[in-house]
Amino acid sequence: MKSATFIVFITFVLVLVLVLHETTAAPRCPMHISTAIPENCTFGTTVDWCRNTICAKGPGEECKEEEWWANDCALGTYCACGFCSGCFVNVLCYTPSFC
Repeated sequence: MKSATFIVFITFVLVLVLVLHETTAAPRCPMHISTAIPENCTFGTTVDWCRNTICAKGPGEECKEEEWWANDCALGTYCACGFCSGCFVNVLCYTPSFC
């Protein structure tokens, strides 16, 4: 009986540690507020980590490369060297020099 209780306790502690580890790794989201109006966004909209609709950044604009969860570049572009790179709708392109 003692060993079964001990195994249950250890399992509970391990699950608790894993859950706490995962929740502390994610960025905090204060509220879910969509701030972008699609008509005002030159390069369209995208959704950030907190599921807020934001204006996407276009080729050559600064982005948050160090934050893997920040999806702020427009469709067809990606963050490289701190700037959105690639082509937006095959019309406007930007290729940075090597970092």
